[in-house]
Amino acid sequence: MRGKRITAAVLTACFLAMTTAGVAAVSSLESHGVRFYTPDGWLCLSVEDAAFNTDAQTRTGVPFDVMQSYLRNSGILFYVMDASNNVFTFRREAPPAGLTEPDVFSLTFDQKNIWLDACLLKNSTAKGYWDDAMPGFFYIETGTEKQGLTQWNLSFKTLRYGEVFSFEFESFGAYPNKNVLSSLRTGAESVLFLAAKDDKHASFGIESLPDLDIMMPEGVAEQKVQRSAVPLTLDPIPSIVYQNSLYVTGTTQPDVGMRYYLNGKGVERFRADANGQFGIMIRHLKEGRNVLRIDAIDGGKYGVISMPVIMVKTAVPVALPTGEIITDLSLYTLYGRTLPEAVVTISEKKKATSIPVRADGSFAISIRLESAGHYTFTLTLTAEEYKKNTLPINIQRMMSQQERAESFRKEMSGISDSVLPGVIADLLYINSRPVIVFDADNGERYLVEADNFLCIDKQMRGVMLMIPAGDTEYAGQRAKTARMYIFEPSP
Repeated sequence: MRGKRITAAVLTACFLAMTTAGVAAVSSLESHGVRFYTPDGWLCLSVEDAAFNTDAQTRTGVPFDVMQSYLRNSGILFYVMDASNNVFTFRREAPPAGLTEPDVFSLTFDQKNIWLDACLLKNSTAKGYWDDAMPGFFYIETGTEKQGLTQWNLSFKTLRYGEVFSFEFESFGAYPNKNVLSSLRTGAESVLFLAAKDDKHASFGIESLPDLDIMMPEGVAEQKVQRSAVPLTLDPIPSIVYQNSLYVTGTTQPDVGMRYYLNGKGVERFRADANGQFGIMIRHLKEGRNVLRIDAIDGGKYGVISMPVIMVKTAVPVALPTGEIITDLSLYTLYGRTLPEAVVTISEKKKATSIPVRADGSFAISIRLESAGHYTFTLTLTAEEYKKNTLPINIQRMMSQQERAESFRKEMSGISDSVLPGVIADLLYINSRPVIVFDADNGERYLVEADNFLCIDKQMRGVMLMIPAGDTEYAGQRAKTARMYIFEPSP
């Protein structure tokens, strides 16, 4: 290992001046599964709010649009400035090659050392350690000589969602002072991982649909000149087409009469223009192999070219949400995209409903789902030159939060501390599990285990629906424990 570990005791002394300021604001990037609780006097910008934060331009001297462009292009999730105007960044990065564990709390002691060694090997000057005072974080420090000055990079890193997240400070010249080190630790402690990045009940809008997959002609048909008394040239024609029509262009003598044959049968007469140019739509190709022939006729003289064309008839293309749709909505809007000329219907059992298709091929229909359960609908699409496309639409209707709350209240009606009003005092991890510190209005403090911290925030007031699970030791006192079912924020 080129880098070396430094003992926690040595660096811990540098962090004794950490601040205890209260939380002034919250910057949340739910799609990345992170939230930053901004200490008083600090500034935090994410790429979403950089263009709207008036305090940012005053303190940084950087115009809104420039700051937003910088964040978007740099991959920084949060740009942070402490009360002394020291600048920190919070970013994510790919894990070291070959390491695939998804979460820091899944690592064994040996795996932690492997992870730390792999991160230290990225820079020969790196040194670091796992920080016992900040469970889940390891400290990395590098000092690289550049143009006669030392470039310092200090960071607290952790592993979440299969990626490395890093809260870091960078400077040139003198080693960062103890106030910077204190802010570095405070900033890392202010990051909350929400334990889930995506809501499985997220709706599918038209913008989230995959592109419409339309099969395009391919190959080049081999042209055979059968007669050449009249000059005749055809532009390249595909050997395989996926519709039963094909536009053919070419050149012959000016104003000459022409005719095309399909599978040995004369179909349509037409004429070249004054420059000898022509174009004709060949219609009614049969599925499989076709023989196309083009004739140019000048008196008793002929120019004749023939070629084989294979037509593969495909189903009407359509773009829909992939997989089973999961929703807790009683009225779900299904979005899709197809050909503008397609006719679309949706049916359940024997009832069919027509769905209008817009000029851009998009369509939408609201489907009523009366109660929780599994629903299967049939979507049918027809269009000229295509096969009919019939697709099942599977929707899993979950209970809404209101329905779940009502059901829970009935089921737990005999347990007095299962439904309690109160306030969320803190959000933290205990033994790698997300835990809500909930202060109930009855004076009791509860440690409520949750699946994630999405849609939940500190100091949020509401009603906690929970399943009591005894009590445990917390911060030197006995605290009641529970498993969260639903938290209903107050209006």
